[in-house]
Amino acid sequence: MQDVFNQTLTLFIIMLIGLLTAKLNIFTHEVRRKLSVFLLNVLSPLIIIVNFQRDYSKDILVNMGIISIVAFAAIGGGLLLGSFIWRKSLENKKAVLHYATGFPNCGYLGYPVLGGLFGAEGIMYTAIFVMVFYFFMWTIGIKIFSGKSAKWYSPLIRPAIIAIFIGIIMFIFSIKLPVPIFDAFSMVGGMISPVAMLLVGSYLADSKIKEIFTDKHIYLVSIVRFIFIPAIIYFIIKPFNLSDIVFISCVVLSAMPAAASTVILATRFDKNPKFASRLVALTTLIAMLTIPVWIYIVTVF
Repeated sequence: MQDVFNQTLTLFIIMLIGLLTAKLNIFTHEVRRKLSVFLLNVLSPLIIIVNFQRDYSKDILVNMGIISIVAFAAIGGGLLLGSFIWRKSLENKKAVLHYATGFPNCGYLGYPVLGGLFGAEGIMYTAIFVMVFYFFMWTIGIKIFSGKSAKWYSPLIRPAIIAIFIGIIMFIFSIKLPVPIFDAFSMVGGMISPVAMLLVGSYLADSKIKEIFTDKHIYLVSIVRFIFIPAIIYFIIKPFNLSDIVFISCVVLSAMPAAASTVILATRFDKNPKFASRLVALTTLIAMLTIPVWIYIVTVF
């Protein structure tokens, strides 16, 4: 628990740096937009490929399958639940609330948290969860905000998804990158955790403190995201006696705050991006407390 606390505190401090630099107008909206693209299209693929550089193991391959099934259940179940909960909500908040209920911040927060706990294997399992996340994001997620269905192949042409497929092939056939390429990918991809937390912290700068803490809808999303969904996943997979790393990864990734892409898509489709920023900001703050709690629960009970 000391390791978990230190890891969480480190992420929180980086998040505060993002908040401060955004308030000082160093971390401008344009910088944030460019860094988001850089993280999704460069850092994420690189760190994925690096962490699939392992000797083939049947057990790990089976674990990947388990993670993907749980991810489908967690995200798909959250979206179904969100469509029911928010069916009568205010139209200017409906898309944001629905999306945030289903999509956890498994990438921005998942990589630093699981990577800090379990190293390369934790990042590898997070990448599998993120693959399912992108599948839902570029299909159902786009439809939630635009009202139109994306093309079926949209998730398959994203850099992170391509990197996962490449990584899996290299893992299965034990293909290793040359040392200079591996070191370069590792050094650049290693930037993903601080860059992700800087971006998350910068979202806090978009709203007044009073606005962040007084919206009842955000607290209801938090209850679903931090209690209901991870609790269901916990009780469903507990009887299967999964390995500790898989069990912890599944529950913790399901208990992440609202995805940062909530803000990105809300901005793109003009669906109340200010409210989306407040929601992501507050759920991220709450997660600094709830993630250690869930890690404690899954390791002790």
